[in-house]
Amino acid sequence: MTERDLYVYRKQYGVNIGSWFCLERWICHDLHVSDGDSELDAVSGLVAKFGVEEAKRRFEHHWNSWIVDEDWKYLAERNVNSVRIPIGFWSLSHASLFKDSPFEAYAGVYENCISILIKKVQEAHKYGIGVLLDLHAVYGGANEAIHSGTSSGKAEFFSNANFQQRSVDTVRYMSDVFAQFPNIVGIQVVSEPNYGQNEVLGRYYTACRAVVDKEIPVYIGDGWDLNAWVEWVHQHEQEGSYVVDHHYYFCFSEDDCKQRPKDIVKRVEAGEGCPDAEECSVAVGEWSCTLSEQSWGRTKLPDKRRKDFGEAQVLLYTEKNGGSYFWTYKFSDGRGGEWDFREMNEAGNVVYPGPKPLPKSLDPPKAFVQKRDSEYEEHVNYWTHQCPGETFCHALFKQGWDDAWTDSLFFLKNNSVLGYPRIWAQMRTRTVCPDNKYAWEYLHAMQRAFQFLKTKGNVL
Repeated sequence: MTERDLYVYRKQYGVNIGSWFCLERWICHDLHVSDGDSELDAVSGLVAKFGVEEAKRRFEHHWNSWIVDEDWKYLAERNVNSVRIPIGFWSLSHASLFKDSPFEAYAGVYENCISILIKKVQEAHKYGIGVLLDLHAVYGGANEAIHSGTSSGKAEFFSNANFQQRSVDTVRYMSDVFAQFPNIVGIQVVSEPNYGQNEVLGRYYTACRAVVDKEIPVYIGDGWDLNAWVEWVHQHEQEGSYVVDHHYYFCFSEDDCKQRPKDIVKRVEAGEGCPDAEECSVAVGEWSCTLSEQSWGRTKLPDKRRKDFGEAQVLLYTEKNGGSYFWTYKFSDGRGGEWDFREMNEAGNVVYPGPKPLPKSLDPPKAFVQKRDSEYEEHVNYWTHQCPGETFCHALFKQGWDDAWTDSLFFLKNNSVLGYPRIWAQMRTRTVCPDNKYAWEYLHAMQRAFQFLKTKGNVL
């Protein structure tokens, strides 16, 4: 097992670094000198007013200073072990990516962007922090919002095959450049795509999986249709590792705005719509402590409810999902309230758990051994009855159980816990028993073992 394995598959306690390489004016307005709130508005305004060289200097200052050593140290001290960095296709500095795009005239501004991004990935590594690279802005826009890079108000990605192919090419380049760094936990190929575009997205995700390094999971936006994409991943797992990215916000829909904070907290505590990590690989790519003014107006205890809300979400996403990323880390004007990780953390509303202690004995406990042996006996008896005379490889079943225990200890010894047991078991199966027709016995056993360990929280 490798350093990359640790970064990729451990439980991700994360934070988004918004408005760093993909600007949103409401988070950081320092580079906006004209109308508009998007990245394109910022760069075009600066170039128009000051020229390319001055715009380049200001952008590079922002990229270099938005997150520095003190920030990485701050995050690591608060048990943050992963950051999600939204970028646009322009962030990669490659000349071909600018051609025939709205950013073509401003390519010179981004000449050194990728080298700075690489430096920041390496800085994160020094502090044991993983990086989820998020292609937040694809060609044409996957939604109408300004975080798609422009203020066009259009989502043209889905109707333009050229935009789709160019986005695949961008993902390929991301993998080619960043696969060398062991703390890359995944490459996200789109963020918040519009609902109802599953056919186009399915083709796009398969194409992206084919060009990303096989050791790096591809994170896919669920387009506000979590269950559909969980099922899609189950049908496409033979292509490689996928993680479904879902965003939980309780401040936008009309129904949410009508509810009291207390009732929203109860929904979170009940695990509303949140599947188990053993059944699927899901990351909560964005969440916050934000509720609507209408909701906050329905309580006389806003501070308590805010704390309850944050604590309930941390608990839910930690228990159910492979990772979660609070939106967002910081704001240029100081503090951003319920959207600001620093403010919510220092108020005690969003606190990620620290490392779990190793068990007193590193040998599997009696309950684990008994469960392994009973399931092994049932497994052998079932298949002997179902397929008399066939020679299976039942030893792989027992090995799958034993390796699940050993692998869990690997993460604990590295101050982590396994966050993505489903894709971990698939990866281990490919590694331990490649080209073995009975590899499914190993896979099934390991999945069963992880399910058992989950029910015995006192064991691990």
